[in-house]
Amino acid sequence: MARGTRKTLFLATAILVLVTPALAAGGAAWRTDYRKAVACATRLRRPILLAFTGSDWCDWCRSLKEEVFDTPEFNAWAGKTVVLVEVDFPKSVRQKASLRKQNKDLADRFHDFVHEGYPTVLILDPTGAKVLGELGYREGGPKSWVEEANRLVTMEAAE
Repeated sequence: MARGTRKTLFLATAILVLVTPALAAGGAAWRTDYRKAVACATRLRRPILLAFTGSDWCDWCRSLKEEVFDTPEFNAWAGKTVVLVEVDFPKSVRQKASLRKQNKDLADRFHDFVHEGYPTVLILDPTGAKVLGELGYREGGPKSWVEEANRLVTMEAAE
């Protein structure tokens, strides 16, 4: 086998090993670009799950991530139900100026919900125009959290 072919095969295998767990978990991918997420949600006709977080300083945010967002149960549900958007306000991690501005604009836009702190998770309609519901950290792990999120999503679908 030629050296270039081995390199290509190795790279393809490495990518497959890294991507397969995400696909097995339901393919749920967190986005940071709100406009692209709205376009995707509109195309797929799925609600948007907008998660306001302080990833490197908020203990409740870390708990929600570890106990719910990082679980196969949540990812399986999210991968077929919603478009995920992280709106992060880290203290020690540098972000691009455009991302910081977008996140601040979203926090300002949804101030009525976010003013009480993080984590705040909003379920929006596919266009991002209407808030369907609000969640935060809740005990009970992914099952309890997903049940409540699903209730908010299905309430809108029934209307």
